[in-house]
This record gives sequence, C-alpha cells and structure tokens, in this order.
Amino acid sequence: MAESHHRLRVSVSPSAPRVLRARERDDAGSDRLLLCVDRDAEIVTNQPEIPFFSDGNPTEYTNNAIEFCKEFERQRRATLEFVGTIQKLDLFSEKTVTFQARDQSGNAVGEPQKIADYWAVDEEKFNALSDEQFLELRTNGALSGIYAHLVSLLNWNRIIQRAVKVQQEEAANS
Repeated sequence: MAESHHRLRVSVSPSAPRVLRARERDDAGSDRLLLCVDRDAEIVTNQPEIPFFSDGNPTEYTNNAIEFCKEFERQRRATLEFVGTIQKLDLFSEKTVTFQARDQSGNAVGEPQKIADYWAVDEEKFNALSDEQFLELRTNGALSGIYAHLVSLLNWNRIIQRAVKVQQEEAANS
C-alpha cells in the first residue's frame, strides 16, 4: 500500500466469523490494523470472482474493506472515549427494566418480571453536574450522545410492549 503505516497482512484466522475481519494491533498507540482473511470461508477460493489483490496491490474491494474496518475502529475508539468520559464523571447507574402483565382492565396480573439489567446515564447525576463539567461535555462533543442515550431509554416500554404483542400473537396462532 502507499501509506507505510497501513500495511496489509493476510493470514489464516479460523476464529474469524466473517471473510474479512480487522483486529486492532497490540502496538500501544498505533493506528494500525491487521486485516485477516478466513480461508475456510466458502466464498474464499483460489479462483475468486472478486480478488483481494491485483498486480500485488489491494483491489477496490479490499480497499473498501480496509476503509470500513478503519471507520469501525474509529467508531469503537470514540465509543470507548465517550464511555470513559461518562465514567470519569460518575454518571452511570445500574438500571433494571421490568414488565408487569396487565389484564383487560389494566390491573396488574402476577409479579413483575425482570427483563434486563443495564448501565445507563443517571439523569439526576447528569442534571447535578457543575457548570464546568457540563461545559466540558459540550466542548468534547459528548452532550449529543448523552441526550440521544437518555431519549433512547424512553423506548424500553415500547420495545417490551411490542415483544409481548408478538408473543401473544404467536401463542394465539399455535
């Protein structure tokens, strides 16, 4: 490849769940990735329809795979940084989502069922941040992610209701 810091290595990786997989190198602070090819995958042959290389250089297909893997790695690192920021400010709290079955009149039936435990931004802790901490979140771009996360938490009830409806329909059709 033209860039010396983005060397492509092809190796057998029986644990690779896909034909192409990038793995972060162990080099501390490096932005280099290792791109693996699962030679045991059915679509990998000695006579490929889509070759990985042409005249010793990566093909457009391979370059697209590399770019996808680079972007995936960039997003992974951004997520780790985002989570680190939230942890540093101690904004996470463990939450539990439950489901309470109800009869036709809306009365609770049986005991509530625990659906999941998860970690979420605690809105009370978030609202209690100092102006300086809030400004830090705004400056580093974390506010939009936090607000998106808080809004997404509102979807739990809708997701649970949809799952219950599907189960009821499946039970009725059985």
